[in-house]
Amino acid sequence: MKKIISLIALSTLGLLVLGQSEKHELYITAGIGTVPFIIESFDHMVFFSDEIVRDQTNPVITIGYQYRLSKKIRIGPEVVLDRFWINNRENSYRFKSMLVRFDINWLSSKRVNIYSGVSTGVTSKNAIETIDGIETKRNGTYLGLHLYLFCFDYKLGKFSMTFNKGLGVSGIVNLGMKYRF
Repeated sequence: MKKIISLIALSTLGLLVLGQSEKHELYITAGIGTVPFIIESFDHMVFFSDEIVRDQTNPVITIGYQYRLSKKIRIGPEVVLDRFWINNRENSYRFKSMLVRFDINWLSSKRVNIYSGVSTGVTSKNAIETIDGIETKRNGTYLGLHLYLFCFDYKLGKFSMTFNKGLGVSGIVNLGMKYRF
């Protein structure tokens, strides 16, 4: 009897979720040019040296979920993962951000969605730096912020190609995919 009741409850919940006309959205993007990378690069910049310094950065990965409250407003959590190296890998940095994102649609049609948004939350920093041959570890927690200044989605059925320009922990330029259900 418990199995039948559980099956009916799960079926009902599934039908409710499927009948909500695509109010849910999952997305993943890859970006470049985060504010933490720019700040740490300037901190380690040597202006009067002949040494060639190579910095290396991985794409910033943003993974999120949003719920559509109305035709114009979406809200949901997102996670941002950023990792880079400065000064020929002498200094290593990892930033992990847990944010809440809020978007406002400016234009929405059958194929195109244009919007802006803001994400705010907490960013944790794990750094291993080598200064004068001595390796030190620095950890900290900071306010995480990202402004999505211009976002553009091109819809392909339940999927979308997404592009956004912004400023903050998620990068200056991001490209990715979304899935609506």
